[in-house]
Amino acid sequence: QKGGSTLGWKYLTTFVKRRAVNYNKFISKPEASRKSCSRLSPYLAYGNLSLKQIFQATEDFKDNNRFINPLQNFQSRLWWRSHYIQKLETEYQIANRCINIGFELQIRNGQETHELAFYEGATGFPMVDASIVCLKKTGFINFRMRAMLATFFCFSLWLDWRKLATFLSKVFLDYEPGIHFPQLQMHAGTTGYHTLRIYNPTAQSIKHDPDGYFVKKWIPKLKNVPTPLIYEPWKMTAIEEGFYRCKIGRDYPYPIINFDEATRKHKHIYWQFRNTKQVLNNLPKVWEKHCLPENITYYKKLMSKKIEI
Repeated sequence: QKGGSTLGWKYLTTFVKRRAVNYNKFISKPEASRKSCSRLSPYLAYGNLSLKQIFQATEDFKDNNRFINPLQNFQSRLWWRSHYIQKLETEYQIANRCINIGFELQIRNGQETHELAFYEGATGFPMVDASIVCLKKTGFINFRMRAMLATFFCFSLWLDWRKLATFLSKVFLDYEPGIHFPQLQMHAGTTGYHTLRIYNPTAQSIKHDPDGYFVKKWIPKLKNVPTPLIYEPWKMTAIEEGFYRCKIGRDYPYPIINFDEATRKHKHIYWQFRNTKQVLNNLPKVWEKHCLPENITYYKKLMSKKIEI
């Protein structure tokens, strides 16, 4: 996307008049979201458009029954954008340290070779690699794929969120520090209170790229591999590799980890640490600074019931 207010208004106009109709339907789809999402985040990040201008424009078109629900959902995300920016403005230190300072004592010591493979889009997990290649070439992937990359990096590879923050800040066209750091920490689990959601790359492929279009677009070596093999190409037989002209280990890498085993192991380590005193004792301060009053009450009730939140 090129910059400037003129193009920003063009994106805004096409969204509220036409593209928003599929906003709810395709927001999680890695390919379809490239058109159905607003794509306004770079223009907000660089100040080409203001939040007020975008909000007012969406208000003008909500009278159209086809657009009421998607535009309301879009506006709620504008609210969350401001909410997360406020987190960084309230405590700027979280750009470099964990929101819950107790997690500073947890060492995530994944392998450097795995980290480099991630940056190169060579993990052997098609949806992860396609997202990295797409990001490097266009600067945009949708929210769900960003969350998947974060949880894969922090839990499956067991690497520190700060390394990922540095890498992504260089490839996101819409890099906004106020969203970047709090969101990454939420996915990395370093707040100590958010629900832990880990996104399985294979499951995301099956659900949100069922025909493999996004993967094949950004990883041409896999263009001849059909579904369902495109989701887990390492399971191809030698005959299938020859037939589809894709040799795993040569044309496309084997997975660098066993996803289920690695993620299960690291989640166990994480939860053991999350339930330690140094993390739990910091929660009241974190809640007071970063949560709405009604949410604080909710989190306290969950903690009293010893539910993994």
